[in-house]
Amino acid sequence: MRVIRGGDIRQFKLNGKEFDVPSDAEMTIIPHGFQNEYSPNGNGTISGIQKRTLAELNGLQVSIDNSTGDYTFLTKTRDLGELVPVIITLADTTTWTGTLGIQGNISYNTATGVAGFDMRGSRLEQL
Repeated sequence: MRVIRGGDIRQFKLNGKEFDVPSDAEMTIIPHGFQNEYSPNGNGTISGIQKRTLAELNGLQVSIDNSTGDYTFLTKTRDLGELVPVIITLADTTTWTGTLGIQGNISYNTATGVAGFDMRGSRLEQL
């Protein structure tokens, strides 16, 4: 039985470049799949529709080393508008892999040296 079920993000790679992740950083992982919506019918039965959903990484935080061009790499990746390979290894040793793009703004906190952003894409699955 596995005891460790949460904790630090051990590794994060974006398009082949590995980023340091602060030890207290957390994110939400939403794999690709489907969303179901149900509604009642007049006769008391229920019917539903199913919609495909994108994969998401929300609240991702990485430590920025400007001497290695980390922030520039992130902004160029975002500005290309392409989906790129992503690999994440968690404290419980599970690994997630997918193809995602940076969505929205990249916030860079100069006091902590940490950048935060969200990613969306077509695929994110646990290996």
